[in-house]
Amino acid sequence: MVAQLLRLKLRLFANGFRRPLGHVIASGIGLAFAVVVVLVIAIGARTLHGMDDEYVRRVVINTGSFLSLAAFLVPFMVVRQELLDPRGLRGFRIRWGSVAIVLLVFTLVGPTLLFAPIAWAPTWAWSDPESVRLAQLAAPLLFLQGVLSIRLGVAAGSALAKWERWSRRVRVVGVPVLLIGALVVAATLVPRIAAEPPERFRTFAVGLLKLSGFVHTEEVSQVLQWTPLGALWAAPSFTLFRQEPLGPQAIIVGAIVAAVLLILWFIAVRMAFRPTRRIPVERRGGVPGWFRRLPSTPTGSIAARSLTYWVRDPRYRAVLGFLPFIPIVIALAGLLSGMPIAWWSLLPLPIMLVLVAASTTHNDIAYDHTAMWSHVAAQTRGSHDRTGRIVPPLALGAILLVVGAPLTAWAHGDPRILPAVVGVGLALLLGGVGVSSGISSRFPYAAPRPGDPAFQQPQVQGSTGSGAQALALLATLVVGAPAGFAAVMWLLDQSAPWNWISLLLGIQAGLIALFIGIRVGGTSFDRRAPELLAFTMRH
Repeated sequence: MVAQLLRLKLRLFANGFRRPLGHVIASGIGLAFAVVVVLVIAIGARTLHGMDDEYVRRVVINTGSFLSLAAFLVPFMVVRQELLDPRGLRGFRIRWGSVAIVLLVFTLVGPTLLFAPIAWAPTWAWSDPESVRLAQLAAPLLFLQGVLSIRLGVAAGSALAKWERWSRRVRVVGVPVLLIGALVVAATLVPRIAAEPPERFRTFAVGLLKLSGFVHTEEVSQVLQWTPLGALWAAPSFTLFRQEPLGPQAIIVGAIVAAVLLILWFIAVRMAFRPTRRIPVERRGGVPGWFRRLPSTPTGSIAARSLTYWVRDPRYRAVLGFLPFIPIVIALAGLLSGMPIAWWSLLPLPIMLVLVAASTTHNDIAYDHTAMWSHVAAQTRGSHDRTGRIVPPLALGAILLVVGAPLTAWAHGDPRILPAVVGVGLALLLGGVGVSSGISSRFPYAAPRPGDPAFQQPQVQGSTGSGAQALALLATLVVGAPAGFAAVMWLLDQSAPWNWISLLLGIQAGLIALFIGIRVGGTSFDRRAPELLAFTMRH
């Protein structure tokens, strides 16, 4: 059996190079990139050999924990089909336990073998003999953990391939987690790499050093060394810092983690060998997507369709793609210009809220294109149309406000500014949505067709696009001006309760603008529905 499965594994691996040329080139580039990463890690570990122990400990723990996490997350997010699926062997007289062991061993026939030098790299980084000995004891367990993590990630990714919705959710969560891990690793390495930069890159290096200072890599390594991800990577360091008993204990913890992963692998293979009749099947309803989750009312139906647009339409997703870059650009500009973080940290959240509230909503009628006929044919009331369309930007803006307001107050350094931040944010969010609701049905202009790139703006003679955008932005800023004025007053004079005044003004101005915008936009929609339908059919 082992010989037959080994030949099958090698045949499947070789068949990967008989795919279309583009796929083969992409696979070759990915494999070459993995080899380069392993070589960089090996060379970097040897470079650490002569550095101070505290820095070596921080680099080994943070980088190793990130690699252990990536060993599971990357195949979980990327792989959608196993090369040798255990379910393919279900019809033969082979015990599932034997299949689990054989498949685990056969995992080494492929790129997974590259994890071996990564697991052995800490032995090259340490200079103390006792630390090297513990690193040598930890290396086999690290390699076993890495192989099991990759194997479980592949199994989980292939099992999740049947539910595309959950696959997207995993990627939405997994990508930021990996980016945060990569940021921690970069912040750990930058202080030594950019310590003596060339003259032409000195300004850029200073900016990187300032940014890395905001990531407390020492505290991160202190936390990771007590987790399953970092226990084995931290084991050799305990001897150097007079914590000798903790080194063997960390090895024991790593062995327990490897045993748990092995048990999970056996459970995964056992579940794959279950009879088909016992596998639960999801019962699909007749109502798709967001329409199943929202009320069966005119407002609920329009909100469900708008949410679907925001998730699938590239014209709307372009807004989501811009959001992460706003704080990054502002932070770089602030650090390079020498502006204190207490001042520039107040800018990203309001700009993001204005972008969400007024970017596409102020012209959502034109974005509907031929779908506008369904509103007119169903005799949808304008208030229902306006209320349903504002659900996605309000939901996204609420998430940004809940997450961004505490972060803004923390970065500013004074938690008392939180009411002012919330007040200005609510004024801009509610005001931007209300203003856009009124403008959209009164001043529509030509927009990209459904499915077109977000920046493919059609050229139409006499278009009022720039005027409508400027009007929406100006009116939104006017709504947010009272709350912004109170916030500025609090920054100048903190003895008066201007921060709470800003919160009250923001709520009042935002709600008033939202109510007026829905009312005016709904009335305009009711009066001009045939003209709006004719406009969307032309543009």
